[in-house]
Amino acid sequence: MREFKAAEVAGSPNRHDLPHKPNANQTVVFNVSNGLIEGCHFCRATTNTSRCGACRVVSYCSREHQAIDRAAHKAACSKIKKERAKLEAEEKAIRAHAVDDHTGTNAFQEVGKAMGHFWKHQIIRPHLLARYFLVLALLRVNTKHAVEAALEHGLDMLRLNHEDNQGLRCIIPSLYLRLGRDQDCYDHLVWWLLYGRGDNKHHWGHPDAVVKDYNALEPVADFIKGLPDLSQIVALALIKIRMLIDNASAISLLKGAEFLRKELLS
Repeated sequence: MREFKAAEVAGSPNRHDLPHKPNANQTVVFNVSNGLIEGCHFCRATTNTSRCGACRVVSYCSREHQAIDRAAHKAACSKIKKERAKLEAEEKAIRAHAVDDHTGTNAFQEVGKAMGHFWKHQIIRPHLLARYFLVLALLRVNTKHAVEAALEHGLDMLRLNHEDNQGLRCIIPSLYLRLGRDQDCYDHLVWWLLYGRGDNKHHWGHPDAVVKDYNALEPVADFIKGLPDLSQIVALALIKIRMLIDNASAISLLKGAEFLRKELLS
């Protein structure tokens, strides 16, 4: 295990005492107080911004505003930086590990080896844990960059570990919704229903399991029966509610246009 020394120094979980899954009491903190911030974290300006060099997911329009916001941002920033360092150490250790029957020449890409079943291999399982805790850290920040980064990690974790021991299927739909990507959220729910459960070779990203632009107007009765988690059902309900609101707004707009037309013609 000498090759993993660097990762252990960086604070990775002890490989001889790994839990089957993250602490059941661990909750995902969603900071959604004022919607996603796309500009300066302090003043919300959207032009001439630069990202924080430590966390990489918070932007500022000036060094002055970054300094003013430092006290509010420091805890989340430090946490993200710390968890990212752990993840990078884990990935480096896996890539440096000697080729064997578990990892192959590239554990992250080689089909038929560890790729797709990371949790089954004790030697590379800590990578998933480190990545999971980075996702949790990212979701403490209320910016679009943070949510996009968390989503990217979550989707790749599904590719690396089909069994989804970390429960990313419960987190990803909400991230799509927060980003305003309702259709992608619906497609992901359909994908999980069709391909994501059990020992299915059609993992997320598999070319034979591409789910794109499914009809979100279809009935939900049979759909709900196949979704095992409340978070997925809530995401589905929110999509339907948004559609009803959009339809109501469209109908109201059409009625208003028709009324205006009649007034102009009278």
